[in-house]
Amino acid sequence: MPSHPKINYLVEGVTDAAIAQALIRASGGIPGIERVSRGKARLAIDLPKFNAAATYYPWLAIRDLDNDASCAPALRLALLPSQSSLMCFRVAVREAEVWLMADRTAFAEALGVPLRRVAEDPEKLSDPKLTVVKLARDSKRRSVRYGLVPEEGAGIPIGPEYAAWIIDFAQNTWNPARAAKTGASPSLAKALSSLSRLVEMTKRSSINESS
Repeated sequence: MPSHPKINYLVEGVTDAAIAQALIRASGGIPGIERVSRGKARLAIDLPKFNAAATYYPWLAIRDLDNDASCAPALRLALLPSQSSLMCFRVAVREAEVWLMADRTAFAEALGVPLRRVAEDPEKLSDPKLTVVKLARDSKRRSVRYGLVPEEGAGIPIGPEYAAWIIDFAQNTWNPARAAKTGASPSLAKALSSLSRLVEMTKRSSINESS
């Protein structure tokens, strides 16, 4: 019986992949097969296929809520009316950055801003990604200001090192369990709880198969 079962994951982008890996480890699993859909439209197309695969193998799928539905449960139901037994499909409210921001003290320290600047209820932010960029603009760290903030007139919402910074924070600093306990992001707490149940279910299944 594997003490740390492999959990495969389906995500929108590369930053989400880093977040998924951290969540899986925090839940007692090991990141397995990675599938990056490169956008929410493609993820919606891919989701039924991987849901079918989750009849036999455990899968985690993560999608941002954005402004595509009134709430996370409504979007989950619209995109995947029936989940397979080994599928854990979770929606980040409103973007996955909120799950990182929920680890408020660590996020503030890494970004180089006062703790009071990091929202206590980040799920109420209409544009979390823009909020991170605005915070970075006032960072005491030059590398953060120049890496995460786009140049004036660049025509893009984020700086050249935004994705790399998010990935590094998710992999090396973020503590999903600690973040969930703050109560700042209910969607994170629910995702971690659901994923932990999937890990335990996978362990029990392995016990039965080896009996």
